[in-house]
Amino acid sequence: MKTIKEIIEKWNAMYELVIGGCTSVENTIWQKMQKVFMITDGNMAEAYDLRRKYIEDCDGLTEDDVCKDKDIPIHMKFIGDLLSLSNNKDYAFYIYNGEVGVLCEIDDKTIKAKGYESFNGIAFIPGYDIEEVLAGHLDTKPHLTNDDVYSGYTGCCDIDVQECRCIENEQHMELNWWTDAWAKSDEFVRELLVTTTQYYEWTSERRRTIDAICQKWERYDEELGWYNGVPDEDLEQDDIKKRDGLIESLKRSIKRLKEDWEKTCSNYEDPFGLRDCEHNTIDFENVYEEATSCGRYQELSYIVTNAAWEAIESEES
Repeated sequence: MKTIKEIIEKWNAMYELVIGGCTSVENTIWQKMQKVFMITDGNMAEAYDLRRKYIEDCDGLTEDDVCKDKDIPIHMKFIGDLLSLSNNKDYAFYIYNGEVGVLCEIDDKTIKAKGYESFNGIAFIPGYDIEEVLAGHLDTKPHLTNDDVYSGYTGCCDIDVQECRCIENEQHMELNWWTDAWAKSDEFVRELLVTTTQYYEWTSERRRTIDAICQKWERYDEELGWYNGVPDEDLEQDDIKKRDGLIESLKRSIKRLKEDWEKTCSNYEDPFGLRDCEHNTIDFENVYEEATSCGRYQELSYIVTNAAWEAIESEES
C-alpha cells in the first residue's frame, strides 16, 4: 500500500489532469488520463462516457458557481467515477458523501475543526485537504475500511461509519468504517439467512418468520387437533364445515407469511450475491423447512402439517 506522500502525489496528478485537460479531445491527453487513473483498455469506453457527462455538468456552471466552489462536487464525482473503473490496488482512495479521499488517524482537534466524519480517531480526509492535514504523516500508510483490512483493498468505492457483523465474532455487531457494498450484503445475510438465537445481538427477519410460522402451527393445532384422524363419517356436518374452514384459514395464513417474507426480502440489497450463503437460501420453502426442524413441529397433528405443506406446494405450482 502506498504511503501518504505517494497518495498526495497521485491526487495532485489526478486533480490537475481533470481540471486542466480532461475536456481535450487529444489522444495524448487521454493516454495520460488512462495512465494516471490506472484504467484498463476494457474500461476506456465507459471512461469516455463519464467524460461526456462531466463536460456537460461543467458547461452548466456559471462564473458565480465556480467562485462559490460549486464546481468541486462535479470534479470530485468525476475523479471518483474514474477511480471506480480503475484497476488500482495500491492507492487507498475511498468515496464518502460524494468526495474522494483517504482514511487516516488524526487528532480530535483537527477532526472537530474540519468537521470530518470519524470513528475512533480514524477520519475521512477529502483529497483537497490531504496535503495540508496529513503533512506530518507522509511516511505512514492510510487506513482501510474494516472489511478491507481482512480482504485487502478492493478499490475506490463508497464507504461510511456503519454497523456490520463483527468479522471475528459474527454473533455481535461492530460500528466501524465499512464499504457500502459490504454493509448491504452483510445486512442481507444477517437478516435473511442467519437464524439468530438468544446469543446474537439482534433478532433477524428469518428468526421472526420462523417464529411466526411456529405460532401459526400451534394456534391451529389447538383447534384442529381434535379432528386429527377422525373420518368424515364420524363427524356431524357442522363439524366438517368447521374443520374445513380452519384448514383453509391455515392455508391462507401460510400463504400470507410467504408473501410477507418475499416483501421483506425485497427490502434488502445483495451486491455480493450471497443469497445461498450460510447453508441457507432466501426461498420461503427453505425457511419453512428450517422451521420444521423445531421440536414443536414433531408434536403437531398430521392434519395441521399436511394442510400447511399443501399451501406451500400449491404456491410452488
